[in-house]
Amino acid sequence: MRVILFTDRLQRDKGQISIASYLNGYLAKFQHELDERSLSEFEFTDSAVTALLELVSGFDIVGYSIWSTTVIQDHLRLFRELKRRLGISTVAGGPALCELHRNGELGELLSVFDSVVVGAGEYRLKDIADGQPAGGLYVEERVSPLVFKPTEYVRATLAQTASANSLISIPIRTFDGCYKPTCYFCTFNRSYLGGPRKLSPDDAIRIVEGMNGMARSLSQIEPSAASKLYFSMSHASISEPNLRTLLECLAARRAGEYTWLSFLRVEPWAAKYLTEVERLGGMVDVGFEILSARDVVNKKVARDDAIRFAFACHRAGVRLWSTFMYGLPRTGTSDLISSAIGLARIRHTLFYVVLNQYFLETGSMYERHPARFGIKLCDPSSQGFCGYSGFKRSRAHGEWVRTNKSYAQAVAGILQMSVDSYSRPIRGFISLPKLGASETADLISRFFPSESRMIEAEVTRTWELSE
Repeated sequence: MRVILFTDRLQRDKGQISIASYLNGYLAKFQHELDERSLSEFEFTDSAVTALLELVSGFDIVGYSIWSTTVIQDHLRLFRELKRRLGISTVAGGPALCELHRNGELGELLSVFDSVVVGAGEYRLKDIADGQPAGGLYVEERVSPLVFKPTEYVRATLAQTASANSLISIPIRTFDGCYKPTCYFCTFNRSYLGGPRKLSPDDAIRIVEGMNGMARSLSQIEPSAASKLYFSMSHASISEPNLRTLLECLAARRAGEYTWLSFLRVEPWAAKYLTEVERLGGMVDVGFEILSARDVVNKKVARDDAIRFAFACHRAGVRLWSTFMYGLPRTGTSDLISSAIGLARIRHTLFYVVLNQYFLETGSMYERHPARFGIKLCDPSSQGFCGYSGFKRSRAHGEWVRTNKSYAQAVAGILQMSVDSYSRPIRGFISLPKLGASETADLISRFFPSESRMIEAEVTRTWELSE
């Protein structure tokens, strides 16, 4: 049987390889094959839909891998047309379905697709390809087998991807979840089917050998890709025992030039592993979110400790990734100024940065207890923060929006980037020198001109932190 998988996340121009090659690898063991396309490559005109129908007609099953809980209606209309015109079997899956399932929000997908799979999709897709009835909702508890065979799409485009990108990302399913889900914006592991669990030595071997095999396969197709591959691990944070197990397995079994990326919370124990992480090809993603002196998101991490951890990563040679947010409930001017100054202090330690507006997620403390945080929920299409955030401040909403816009512009200036749209993240690799105290004060004062005294005092205090 031939399967084609569409995804809302396949971005060759940004160096991303999708999960489709995992599905293809497992199906190939049973004499089935799978290829992939990105729906973002198509406009939803009549002629484009006709072209898609012609493409799909050569396959027996059509899949849709969903990464965003905001399902794109144009995509659903396409699959309705596929079923109506071709009568072809359709299957939906993808990471976003775990959260949609927990929230009881799969009804629309169940009305469109013959089968909706929550969890690892390899097993159910194989059963359907073998001729079993699709059967509506299917929840898979087993972990992904991590069998990898590059799709024809990957084979055809890997050389172009490698030439256009300094790094090529491959998602890899590990042990899922966050072991310390305290943040107010967090969904408390609702995005993961099983939640955080202990990493066993056998699972660590499965992960490391999986990365070895994938790196080997892709390097054979395009040798120039070998040193650019990195595996983005699915867990939201890693505990000390799990990190220790992973590092021990990597030390014994890692084979290849690839790197790997793990989320790592700022914890007292974390810094002692950084040298080993770097030696074994690791990069660290620390979700700073907001570096304010006040812990406004309940991360349970002191700002100065976060700054010192960034310094420790820099000393160890670990490439540091991070995300910064604005538009968070209950953030005031002093919080945002403090965060901008903190980011300026660690700018030279950062390797990759994302700056995005916060969007209210179902299941977060903000969503469950809006009054506690001084917000009112609203439809994302209405005028929240630039018609995007999903909530409004109960008081002084306009002033809060203006202040957060100033913060976003200040941070973009620090990172030498630009904010073109507040509803879209800015992101990119950076390699910037240290920023001086006076230069920081001058830059941030341009966006908060009435707060120059506060800015100077906070800059002085922050620059007293030694590296």
